[in-house]
Amino acid sequence: QEAFIEDEHGNVTEGNFREYGTFVFARGIEAATKRVETFAAEALTAVPAPASIVKEVQVSDFAMDPAFGHACKYIIAWDGVLSQLLSESAFFSIAHLRESEADLECSVELASKMYYKHAVLVLRGFIENIVLPIGFTDNREAFTRWREGRYHTPPLRGKSGLLTTLVSKGLIPAALADEAGDLYGDFNEYVHGSESRLIHGGQRGAYRGHVFLPDQMEIWAGYLTRSVDLAIRLMALHTAHWQGVRPRTGFFFFCDVCHEEKDFTTEISTFASKRDLKYTCNVCGSVTFQREPR
Repeated sequence: QEAFIEDEHGNVTEGNFREYGTFVFARGIEAATKRVETFAAEALTAVPAPASIVKEVQVSDFAMDPAFGHACKYIIAWDGVLSQLLSESAFFSIAHLRESEADLECSVELASKMYYKHAVLVLRGFIENIVLPIGFTDNREAFTRWREGRYHTPPLRGKSGLLTTLVSKGLIPAALADEAGDLYGDFNEYVHGSESRLIHGGQRGAYRGHVFLPDQMEIWAGYLTRSVDLAIRLMALHTAHWQGVRPRTGFFFFCDVCHEEKDFTTEISTFASKRDLKYTCNVCGSVTFQREPR
């Protein structure tokens, strides 16, 4: 797909989005390299407790670890998806989209410090922040109540759960809902304190404690990979549906934050002989810029 960049003199440079993809990948590789260093440094600082069966920490070569590398690739993929969604306003709720970004960053940070249980717990929230806005696209009144703190979030799974509702409305296929439900069910083991998921679990001489654990790191990396893979497929469906039902009122009279359609203050400026329009939402205060078409 072609892209155009225009300077203040009106000169237009043509390009394509493959160049942007290369940029996103290079940025991701740089971040992944730093992540390798961080995980290794944190793993080396952990000292086994006296009661631990781990007497010497064996640190993985994270740069060559397949599970860790796979997770890093999916983090890069989500960064690319997120950037595109934000640039095109191709989302229902920017709050949930940004929160998913924070969830992923938090999960990585916790895993680097060997809080494997907590790193997986955060991925549960990541899935929730992807699924919930899909339902809001078909129930904007519920979104308004959510923004005002009056919305009771339904359970994700079960006969009356959000996933079942989304399937019944044709917003996601049953197979994808089952996959999301199964993954979410795995995460519940971490929420409800299953002994095998505890950092300080392991009785009868099997206690390992808060140290680097290659098997737990691999489990976390696998869950992160599955979560992002699921999120990308859900967002593809979500974006297509939202773009089809999103209100079209005037040139850009729609707030991506609070979904206000009428109450805006408009300011106009000129750049490269074209008008730039600045819209300030008088309900939530968010600002949107729009350039007249080429």
